[in-house]
Amino acid sequence: MNQAKTNINMGVTLIALSLILILTCEANWLRAIIGAIFLLMGLFNLFAGIRNRRIFLNIGAKQEERI
Repeated sequence: MNQAKTNINMGVTLIALSLILILTCEANWLRAIIGAIFLLMGLFNLFAGIRNRRIFLNIGAKQEERI
């Protein structure tokens, strides 16, 4: 469960960094490419964290039903 929360937080952080990198300062192709890479990594971490959290919550709910 902690890994899912870490993935979500890392995803949000990477997305925020990528937006700051892309939208601030002067336009530069290298800055845009690095920002796009951070954005993709952030989206992947965010969706992976949400998926894992959902799986862990379903497993926890099924274990509570058994008790």
